[in-house]
Amino acid sequence: MFRCSAHGAWLGAGGFRARPLLQVHDELLLEVPRDEVDRLVPVLRETMESALPLDVPLTVDIKVGDDWESMTPLTRADAIAAEADEAPDEAPLAPTLG
Repeated sequence: MFRCSAHGAWLGAGGFRARPLLQVHDELLLEVPRDEVDRLVPVLRETMESALPLDVPLTVDIKVGDDWESMTPLTRADAIAAEADEAPDEAPLAPTLG
């Protein structure tokens, strides 16, 4: 389980203004300023995929959008493009992990 207080503090300590809003089973909803999405996504993906030492890999899917209805998947290719500064200028607001 994601502990909002502990991980909320970790986000702040990492220099992020993002904040956890909700956890539903294995999904997390975070509110993230648009200018932090590209920097935060790889950190969250790595953190979640390496949360437990398992024999099978954990795969994290990330979606971004301004609201539940507009959520669209953010793929690993998107993350690679963002690291190479090829991402669109306007990033969505709230990534979820699941």
